[in-house]
Formats: sequence, C-alpha cells, structure tokens
Amino acid sequence: MNTHKVSSVGRGVHHARMRVYTVLEQALPDDQVSRFVHAALILLALGSVSSVVFESIPSLRSRYELIFFAIELVTVSVFTIEYALRLWVAPLHPPFRRLNFFRAAFKQAISLPALIDLLTILPFYLALVSPADLRVFIVFRIIRFLKIARYSPGIRSLYEAIINERRALELLRNKGALHAAEIARLIGLSRPTTADILRGLVENGLVQEYLPGEEDSKRAKSVFEAIADVKVSVGIDIGSRFIRAAVGDLDGKIRSNVSIPVKAKSLKAITSYINEAVSSALNDSGYKLKDVNSICVGTPGVIQQSSGVVSIAGTIAALDGVNLSELIKSNFGIKPTVENDINVLTVAEQSAGHGKGLSNFCVLSVGSGLGGGLVLNGQLHRGHHGAAGEVFYVPFGDPHDKHRSDTNPSGDRIAEITRNLAKKYRKSSLQEPYSTVDILDAAKAGDALGKAVVSQEAERIALYIAAVSAITDVELVVLSGGIGRQAEFFLAPIKKLVSEILPFPPKIAVSKLGDNGILIGTLQIATEEAREKVFQSAMVPAALEQAK
Repeated sequence: MNTHKVSSVGRGVHHARMRVYTVLEQALPDDQVSRFVHAALILLALGSVSSVVFESIPSLRSRYELIFFAIELVTVSVFTIEYALRLWVAPLHPPFRRLNFFRAAFKQAISLPALIDLLTILPFYLALVSPADLRVFIVFRIIRFLKIARYSPGIRSLYEAIINERRALELLRNKGALHAAEIARLIGLSRPTTADILRGLVENGLVQEYLPGEEDSKRAKSVFEAIADVKVSVGIDIGSRFIRAAVGDLDGKIRSNVSIPVKAKSLKAITSYINEAVSSALNDSGYKLKDVNSICVGTPGVIQQSSGVVSIAGTIAALDGVNLSELIKSNFGIKPTVENDINVLTVAEQSAGHGKGLSNFCVLSVGSGLGGGLVLNGQLHRGHHGAAGEVFYVPFGDPHDKHRSDTNPSGDRIAEITRNLAKKYRKSSLQEPYSTVDILDAAKAGDALGKAVVSQEAERIALYIAAVSAITDVELVVLSGGIGRQAEFFLAPIKKLVSEILPFPPKIAVSKLGDNGILIGTLQIATEEAREKVFQSAMVPAALEQAK
C-alpha cells in the first residue's frame, strides 16, 4: 500500500470535514456557500411545515398525496444528510476536540439542537416501521419549525457573540494583558463590539480590567487580563513507581506538584496514594477541593473511554477491571477524564514537545513497561478498543510468548539481558542486582557489558519504531520513558537500523519533558475542560447582552 497516498487521502478528509464544519456550524457572514446552504435549509423547513399544515386538510391530502409525500421524502433526505454531517464534524467543536470521534458524536447527539434535528426526521422513519398512518406523526413533524430558529438572524447573532467572546478570552489567555484596541485588531472586530464583549466577560468574572503602574508609560490606558484562578484543575499520573498530582490554573500554569512513592500496589494502597497526592497538591497550591472543576487521570493500560473502566491494567494489576472514573468521583466529587498514560504523554508532546505543529507522529515510551501513543491527521488516535499504541503486543520472536521476553525493550527485561550476557564480560564493573540506571551509566562510561546490553536494547527499540512507522508512516517518533529518555547516547545505532529497514524512515527524537511529561498532559486536558466549563457557565448571559 502506498502510505503517502493514504496520508494524502487522510489530509483530504480532514480538509473536507473542516469545510463542512465551517459551512454548517460557523456560517461566516462572508462565506457565500454557508449563506446559500442556510437559506436553502430555511426554505426547506418552511416548505415542509407548510406541507404538513396543508396535508392536515382532508380534501387537499387526498388530492395531492403524492406531492406531499415527495416533499416529505426530499425534506427527510436532506435533513438526514445534514444531521449525519453535524455528527461527523462533532470532533471539531472546541468542547469535544480532545474526545475520540464516537464520544464527540455522542456528546453532539445529546445536545438540544441535535435532538431537535433528530425529531425533525424521526417521524418519517418511525412511520416506515409502524403500522400507524403517517398522519399520527404530524404533531412531531411540525417541530421542523424550530429548525428555522437555528438559522435566524437573532440566533446567528447570539452564536457569533459567543464565538467572539471565546476568541477574545482565548486571546487574553495566550497573549496576556492587552489593551481593548489591541484585542479588537487581533480578532478583527470593531472597537465598540469589542468593548461590549469585554464588558460582558468582566461582568461574568472571566476577565479583569485594571490600570497598570505609572512606571509603565506604554500602558497608560487600562488593560484587560484573563483571570487565571476562577477555577483550577487537577492532573493525576498513576505510575508503577510514583503517583503524581499537580494543580494548575486556567492559564495552564502549574501551581503545585507532588510525587508520592508507590510502596504497595494493592487497590487500597493505590487509592490511598492518589488521595494523598491530590490532598498534598491542593494544600501546597493554597486551593481547596471546592475550587477544582476538572480532573484528568493518566494511567497504564487500555481504558474504556465511555465508562472509565481500566480493561487491561498493564504494570498495575490491581487496577484491572476497576472503574477508575467512579473511584475518583467517589473520592473528590468530580467525574474525571481517564486516559491511557502514554496517550496523555502524547498530548503533552503535541502541545509542548517535539510533536508541536506536526500532524502525524508517535510517542514510544520505554521504561518499566512499553507503550505508544499516536497522533494521526492532527488527532490523538485511540483505536476501536482504545488500545491503539499498545506496541507491547506486537508479536516479535515467539508469538506464543505473552511476555515477549525475547524482544520487548523495557526495564523489566534489561536486567535479564544483562544477566544472560554477564558470563561473556567477566571484567565488567556491573554487579547484581542489576538496575537500569547502573547499566546505562556503565554503558556511558564504556563498560563492555553495559555497552552490549544497550546495543541489544537499541536494536529492539529500532524494531518497534520500524514496525509502527511501516504501518502509520509518521513523520516523527519521540522516545520517552525511563529508558527512552536516556537514548540520546545510543540514538545513532537506532537511527541506522531504522533507516536500513524502512524506505522512508521517520525522524527520531528524545523527549525533553522529563519525568513530568504525563502530568503535563493530564493538566493540559484538565485545564482545557476547566476553561470550557467556566466559559459555558458564564457565556450565555454575556452573549445575550452582546446579541441585543
């Protein structure tokens, strides 16, 4: 298969989705296609409602039955396509951008506008399977009149006000304090409109206005600044050696960071460590649990996104089958986002690491375990079961070896490799018990045994990079984890072997995020959710004021 053609097709699909989203959901005033589509939908809704009214008159119904049916058929067909397209573009909505397609589509489907859309087409399909006459569903079909409101100038004005508020708020969060004139210029709005938006945001406690100090002559006028501590978010990293928690504000600034060593791995112990980490992080930050409105948890294993259940727990067996979402909610009163730890790390690399600005890349974490995260066409790829990136299960060597002991590069195996090779290198400074840190340090110092072990580890890492790249054709592979982050000194043989295997080898880089990469990712996800919750709680009053 030509992977470049596949990649090109993927980009084409992404652009098509963006265009559909722009036409249906944004409907920019200067977009002629959007205006035409919305006008056509309004006319179709009016025609359909009129048809329903006329069909209720017996004499007209009997005389024009076929015409009424044709109108109904066209209406349902168009509205069904529209409904399906709105679900298709659901992942592009700001609140749903971190969700996979199915979760985003579900969130969209249960929104009030989508439920109205569904009710406009459902009677037709019910009539096909119901013995009742189609006239039974006339009352429900009349709901189509509500679709007109979606495209009315007043509703559009309200929607545009909300969008402009969001743009202004995000601008302030990204740029810091700005004058009203600067905000107007950067978001392309008039000064009076911008002033109305800022007034609404200030009144709703999202933005503050103040006069800078006299020492700053360039800022003689008042400036506006997003309030960072309206609410805070909590990120939790559940690891096999440490459980970490951090508190962040709405600007994404980490206010505290706590690490608790894992001494026991029972469910009771893990729960206790989580509670201790979160409590300590909140105490250190000066915030209380009541100030938190979002939590994100990164944990090893395969996660059922819909429920938060850990299907396969990986390195922490006690979490296998545990509904981690409910566990966290019962302790802190907030339903968290639960995500695979390497997926979370991939999010961090995408926003603040080597993956920034890239549409297709992979993170390969080599540490106490082995895992991967994929970004394809700019979106985190989880797969059908949420198990995308579980490279541990790639069947190198003996396919019946569930532990992949011969080929799996990880801290769990590096001591075993060292033990097997030690007989050949009796002059080595390495002594049992072999630790990963000691082995890597020995290799760096030129120890023959250490170098031999690292050479095998490099080969195994290269094989996994080649396997993932051959299927996905990613531009970059980022190495992370306790071993992966140490790969800088043996990166050359990895690159050499990958280039020998693949016709189009990816770039390979070592993560610079350190031990807190997963925690950074969880906080980013939690912060985005916190921002959205805070904005949604205040945007309706402000938008209504702006739409007047």
